[in-house]
Amino acid sequence: NPNLVSGNVYTIQFSAPSVNVGWVGLDTANPYAGGSASLDSNFDYGFKTYIGGGLSPAATATVTVNAIADTPSVTGATTNEDTQTTSGLVISRNAADGAEVTNFKITGITNGTLFQNDGTTPIPNNAFITFAQANAGLKFTPSSNFFGSGTFQVQASVSGSDAGLGGGVVTATITVNPVADTPSVTNSTTNEDTQTTSGLVISRNAADGAEVTNFKITAITNGTLFQNDGTTAIANNEFITFAQANAGLKFTPSSNFFGSGTFQVQASVSGSDPGLGGSVVTATITVNAVADTPSVTNAVTNEDTQTTIGLVISRNAADGTEVTNFKITAITNGTLFQNNGTTPINNGDFITFAQGNAGLKFAPTANYFGPGSFAVQAALDGSGTGLSPAGTGTITINPVADTPSVTNSTTNEDTQTTTGLVISRNAADGAEVTNFKITGITNGTLFENNGTTAINNGDFITFAQANAGLKFSPSSNLYSAVSAFSFQVQASVSNIDSGLGGSVVTATIIVNPVADTPSVTGATTNEDTQTISGLVITRNPRS
Repeated sequence: NPNLVSGNVYTIQFSAPSVNVGWVGLDTANPYAGGSASLDSNFDYGFKTYIGGGLSPAATATVTVNAIADTPSVTGATTNEDTQTTSGLVISRNAADGAEVTNFKITGITNGTLFQNDGTTPIPNNAFITFAQANAGLKFTPSSNFFGSGTFQVQASVSGSDAGLGGGVVTATITVNPVADTPSVTNSTTNEDTQTTSGLVISRNAADGAEVTNFKITAITNGTLFQNDGTTAIANNEFITFAQANAGLKFTPSSNFFGSGTFQVQASVSGSDPGLGGSVVTATITVNAVADTPSVTNAVTNEDTQTTIGLVISRNAADGTEVTNFKITAITNGTLFQNNGTTPINNGDFITFAQGNAGLKFAPTANYFGPGSFAVQAALDGSGTGLSPAGTGTITINPVADTPSVTNSTTNEDTQTTTGLVISRNAADGAEVTNFKITGITNGTLFENNGTTAINNGDFITFAQANAGLKFSPSSNLYSAVSAFSFQVQASVSNIDSGLGGSVVTATIIVNPVADTPSVTGATTNEDTQTISGLVITRNPRS
């Protein structure tokens, strides 16, 4: 009878008049085999009674049909690495089963831990759970850092023991998606205005593998981030590949910035935000201050004269109080002093910002003219940390003529000199002394060497004219016993008064007296008679 229900007890009555009952056969395959059989509502059971004669009194046969569980069903689930499932893993009875299936046996748990629906009560392998626990849905926590497929197996049971098991075993599959863990990144140190050369290497978390394919870069501060080539810029919110990140990045600080530059990194299993996982880590770039090239005002002075203004050293406009000192080197053609003009500064000395900014003094080397100079580098301390490129202080030293020399001369009254009166530069001077100024000509006329070209008081003559020797014609009938003969000379680096230098020197001409033609009076006498008057000889009245 196809309507038999497992677990029920059925009564079959037989009757016959007066003959013996032969046998009852219960077998779906062979109803004539006789004996007993397990009954299932899915089978068609037939009963046949063979009667040999009249009906006997009725006899009763009782058949017990035991329940057997059919194969259950279970839903799969999907979760992320290191994350417990939140849905799925609902176990249901087979549609042919009913309340007789009371339990499910759990086996074959792989790659994680199985929990009841509360997410905290673990279910070990070979445990039996109730239908209510199973049908509420289970929870699965993947093994740490695992991604891939987790599984467990389920078999239905009409009891809480293996004896009640029935049907096939079904497998629940949990798809565990990879999630990137927090990466690591090395820091770096560089100098102001200088791109990093090492560090900034981004690595996957030790728990991760090739599933982490990218890193997202955010929050770049105080500079520009580049790939390892140093030229391919990386923008905020850009994804870079593992290969690019693990090669090490480069960071160029903002112009003139010093302090800390940063950027943040988060790992991803793709090149987009949905693949991001783990925490954000921060890379720090320490940017050391480096002094920029300072400025220094120039100065002008004269030969053998210390400067009085200029040589003021200032920090670069990009720098601030971090620049505390200046290093002085390459002092040429003179001696450098602090502002007091007496405290010398030697090559290699460090001076403070205050000393440099007060202005220095420069004394040229004796008798030197031309450019003097010194080099200045800014520094962050008095030992040379963060030295800048060098700036140069230039001192223009104007030539100044020194006192020349002039030879004297001797001549005769009313006679032009023929030698002497040679004007020479001071031994300390050179071609810079180009002229001489003539003044103070007394008791005569001065001429160039040709003896005809007159030189007047206040005239400038060239070095060549002066060094050829001058000529002097004393005033008529004057000589040294009664008069002085001279002129004065001053050297100059030009043919104007502004070029004059040194002292005035005096040339002296000795004029020897020379007798002029005298006069004599005549006389008259007689023969053989001495004159008694006349014959008076008189000096020339100009002598």
